[in-house]
Amino acid sequence: MLPSELLRVTIRKGKIHPKFARITQENIEIANELIEIFKSSIGKKKEELSFKIDEIENSYRDVKFIRGLETLLLRKCEFAIKSSISPAHARKLVFEEAGNKIPTTKEERRKILKKVADELGITIAELDNSLFADLEDEQILMKFSAITPELLLKLYNLSLAQTLLFKAADLEIYTEGNFKQLLRSIKFLGLMYFCEKRDGKIIINVEGPLSLLKLTEKYGTSLAKLLPTIIKAEKWRIRANIVKRYDIPRLFNFELDSRNKNLFPEYSLGEDYDSSIEEKFALEFNALKTGWKLKREPEALVVNNQILIPDFSFEKENMKVYLEIVGFWTQDYLQKKLQKLSQVKDENLIMAVDKKLACSKFKEIKGKIIYYENKVPIKEILRILREFEKNQMKKELKTLYCKDINLNKEVIKLEVLAKEQNITIETAKEYAKALKDFVLIGDELVSPEKISEIRKKLETLPEEIGYEKISKIIKKEGITNINQMLSYLGYEIVWGSLDMNSVIVRKKGGKL
Repeated sequence: MLPSELLRVTIRKGKIHPKFARITQENIEIANELIEIFKSSIGKKKEELSFKIDEIENSYRDVKFIRGLETLLLRKCEFAIKSSISPAHARKLVFEEAGNKIPTTKEERRKILKKVADELGITIAELDNSLFADLEDEQILMKFSAITPELLLKLYNLSLAQTLLFKAADLEIYTEGNFKQLLRSIKFLGLMYFCEKRDGKIIINVEGPLSLLKLTEKYGTSLAKLLPTIIKAEKWRIRANIVKRYDIPRLFNFELDSRNKNLFPEYSLGEDYDSSIEEKFALEFNALKTGWKLKREPEALVVNNQILIPDFSFEKENMKVYLEIVGFWTQDYLQKKLQKLSQVKDENLIMAVDKKLACSKFKEIKGKIIYYENKVPIKEILRILREFEKNQMKKELKTLYCKDINLNKEVIKLEVLAKEQNITIETAKEYAKALKDFVLIGDELVSPEKISEIRKKLETLPEEIGYEKISKIIKKEGITNINQMLSYLGYEIVWGSLDMNSVIVRKKGGKL
């Protein structure tokens, strides 16, 4: 972006348009002249560089254009303080030496400098050059990353458009080819947006900085950073309402599309975004081993042509809960989001909202919203997930009790039952407790007849028997939870050592 005072636009019939620099021979020569001045100024003071640029400004009518190019080139410079000693320390010693007497002649000044220089073991010239070396104009140009004149002009055009968008009340975007990348960038930048399908096309509406009451500059900078991602698309178009402040603020229409893409840079500007908040949350959540699988950037949810893009999904068996981490926000924006979320049937969505990114007066809104500062609160997320599990179990049990389920096997694994009935294993366990015709042994439903059959076979065995032998007998009956079955039938396992061959099984209370 450029400073707002360097914005160049034309306004006509309610429309506003930046004065882009066309890639003409005249503009290329101007850009090249400035680049050469910067190249030749390496090792010199910034004051000298500014003087040369002032000469260029005086020879061209459009001062804003020259200063805009200068601003971009200055960002490719590295300046440094070059002095024999610390400028602040040098000034302190010189002022102490002068005392209350202000030197009125060059000779008096020289005497003061000589005395201080001799004490420091440096020359008068070195001391003189160090006195104010930390002032901006005295700094030395150490390095300049030169670019081509054509690229400078294209970067200028990009910066001009970004500066204009800083004054936007809203922004509508249509792209082809990088829809997902664009949304990823919008979410990383924390922008407030709504995405919809319209006439078979994807349209994204982004709130503009001038629609906000707070954080307008920070939000505007984020919006400006989105433009490079937009222009990378094969085909794109943007429309924005720009606010110009006269006696009464007025709205002007700004439109730009891919037919002008030759005016902008074509190289990658590095939008491979990754939010540190999201990354930190994912690492901490996965470390807890909750049974929920965390998935980043899950599938998009489409509701009445509105597209919702959650940041995460929590998945466990047949359950799925979505989480969207909101960046900048206003009360009105959250209410609209909640309205969209309420239209998603059979889906559970949570919004995590950073209090510090409120762009309006902070006020909590009822709904599936978690407010946080600095990091997303995992404890609160887990509370909601547990609550969801309980509600899910209630719904599933209600459905099961209304069904006539035919359990015609003597041994049924809960995992198989859960899969057949499309319920969670926890629901299957709870359901098993109400069954009169089965006993829950570990994670298996076992009929009383099967239990009786196993009991009879074990009663024919010696009072003490090796664990390996009795395990084989029980496994043949289709039981995999050996220890739980033995405990249910009144047997205990005695370990003589860590060697499995020494482990025996006996009736509880029996003697060795």
